Amino acid sequence: MDAVRFVREKLGLYGVGAIVFFLFSLCSGLLGTLLGRALWVLFGALALGCVYKAFHNVWKYGLWLIGIYVFSGTGGYFLTYHDAMHLAGGLVCELISIFILLSLIYTVIDMREKTKHKHPLGLWFLSLLIFFVFANLSLSDWSYWLIDKSPLYLYTFSEIMIICSGVYVLWVPQVKISVRNVCPVCDCELRVDKRSCPSCNETENFFWCRKGEHHIIKCPYCNKLTLHGGKCIHCRKKLKKGVECRSCGSEHSLAEWIKL
Repeated sequence: MDAVRFVREKLGLYGVGAIVFFLFSLCSGLLGTLLGRALWVLFGALALGCVYKAFHNVWKYGLWLIGIYVFSGTGGYFLTYHDAMHLAGGLVCELISIFILLSLIYTVIDMREKTKHKHPLGLWFLSLLIFFVFANLSLSDWSYWLIDKSPLYLYTFSEIMIICSGVYVLWVPQVKISVRNVCPVCDCELRVDKRSCPSCNETENFFWCRKGEHHIIKCPYCNKLTLHGGKCIHCRKKLKKGVECRSCGSEHSLAEWIKL
């Protein structure tokens, strides 16, 4: 339960949904039937919808990751052949995927400089590299599995690594770099209001809008900033009167949270 709560806290409901639907899509594609292909399309579309909702500031980078996946996977597959035409096609696909990858790296570094965030990008670079490597292996593993030259778990493992690393590649610029703490109502800069949970003493960030004089919290469903109380202005889900601690799960009114 602690692990599930941690993942939900970091990714939000839609981020977790993206991983789950991608995994469902993967399992459906392995069925090899017409129903399996239909479910593969359905779950894939739902996963992309969750990606759009979870990473609304950087969802376009998800399209770049799809480009890397398609071109590097195709390139890796062509490079397993030994004739000149396949090798040339594979090399062109690999160069295109590397160009997209380098463009993504440059864009994220530039974003970090413009927003003046100092979050280290070491794990992000590693995750992007993992995504690229397993994208190269995925289509080859799949084709070898079809002709009984490699076990199914190699392809499945490659796809799981692609899904997890891809979500992390989007999560870092969304949460750690691109996010500005601005009021969702009046768009003015918010003051961070740190408070500790009365039950477990874990610190949580609340926000205060000086202009509108109201408290702002993160919606527990979509993880976006919204007004405290009532409904989330983004996903329209009804919020609880109290604020749930993301660490221990206890719920307390805003006044009960201890100011630091």
